[in-house]
Amino acid sequence: MRSFLLVILLSSLTACGPAGAGDREAPPYMAVSPTALDFGSEGSARFIEVANEGGGEIVFSVKISAASEGVTWLQAEPQTATVSASSSRSVMLVVNNIELLPPGVHTGEVTVEASGQDSHTVSVTLEVGQPVLRVEPADALAFGTTSDTRTLVVKNTGKGKLRYSVHLPGKWLTQEPDLTDELGPDASQSLTFTVNRELVPWYGEGEDELVIASNGLDEGNESGTATLSVQVSVDSSCVQDADCIRDGYYCLVQGDSGTCVRRKANGATCVSSGQCGSSQCVDGVCCDSACDDQCWSCSQEGLAGKCSPVAGGLACEDGLACTTGDSCVSGECIGGEAPDCSELDNPCEGAICSEEDGGCVAV
Repeated sequence: MRSFLLVILLSSLTACGPAGAGDREAPPYMAVSPTALDFGSEGSARFIEVANEGGGEIVFSVKISAASEGVTWLQAEPQTATVSASSSRSVMLVVNNIELLPPGVHTGEVTVEASGQDSHTVSVTLEVGQPVLRVEPADALAFGTTSDTRTLVVKNTGKGKLRYSVHLPGKWLTQEPDLTDELGPDASQSLTFTVNRELVPWYGEGEDELVIASNGLDEGNESGTATLSVQVSVDSSCVQDADCIRDGYYCLVQGDSGTCVRRKANGATCVSSGQCGSSQCVDGVCCDSACDDQCWSCSQEGLAGKCSPVAGGLACEDGLACTTGDSCVSGECIGGEAPDCSELDNPCEGAICSEEDGGCVAV
């Protein structure tokens, strides 16, 4: 009987094992999915899942290796987190600095690491499309003599985002909407330009440049910058110089009518200082200075418009009564010899030239 009870007890211990062995927790086990992500050309956020398929906890960290030409274009949120048993945690991958990346395919890696676990690597790919700038009209905004507004259309006929900015020639031209904008593939934006003729810096027919710069190419696969001629006509009629209020203009009257015209450059013929950009009409030409010294001239051959010393030997007046034959030498008036007063000389007294009138007086 005792032997039978002992056998039953031993059998029971063998079947159950040590106390608590059936409650032992499974070790942590990290799994990451997917193994690859493609962000396409738009760069929208993507997610990876970090799961703990075992027990306990896993504290993991995310490392990014995604840079092109020195630009890191991907970031993870969060960069570290804890995953409990039989659960998972989403990690969002966000593309940034895409505007700094050149067109093409960019690749990188996202590595998930945790103590005591195998690391997992997710390959990532981003394609940056090539935007193409088209502007209509392509060459000019012609306002003519009466029109105040003109419309221009900016288009992106390529891939990727087109970022563009408009550079106006001056405050006399305004833009609506007034912004730096971006366009997706096949998108367009209409811009309205308004001219204020009172602020236009010229009279008559004139033009300046409007520049649209972008991160794309043009349709000829060249630099994505469009330059347009802005053409505006402004009434130029006048009666007198005071009617020409813009800088650099004077009223040229011919017969019964006058026209505001640009002031002349140095060296051009003139009849009044108001015709010259320098406001100096000297010796019949526009001059770079007043040039009012008798031994200097603004109309010398080969030097028209520049005040320069006259050729040596030109007669001048040095302002002294007792010099004769004064002449210009290197831009200065040099006095000649004193007058001959020897006819007044006698044994008792001499004679000199008087500076009061240049005559000879006995001394």
